[in-house]
Amino acid sequence: MTRKFDTLTAVRNLEAAGIDSSHAEAIVSSIGYAREDLATKADLAAAVAKIETQIERATNRTLLAVIAVGGVIIATVKLL
Repeated sequence: MTRKFDTLTAVRNLEAAGIDSSHAEAIVSSIGYAREDLATKADLAAAVAKIETQIERATNRTLLAVIAVGGVIIATVKLL
């Protein structure tokens, strides 16, 4: 769960540190926009799950291909 960014408190903290009000507001606004593009833990968990599924499918296809090639080799050897 993402915590809400308290822009008013952030601006007041910057102003208290001696930053001009308009600059503080611009900084906080920029931080707010940047936060919108950040991935959440849920986003990352979904991406990992998708990748794991793709790896499992690729592994299954590879195993089936190995079994098929093995069958062809065995059939070829029997014909010799």
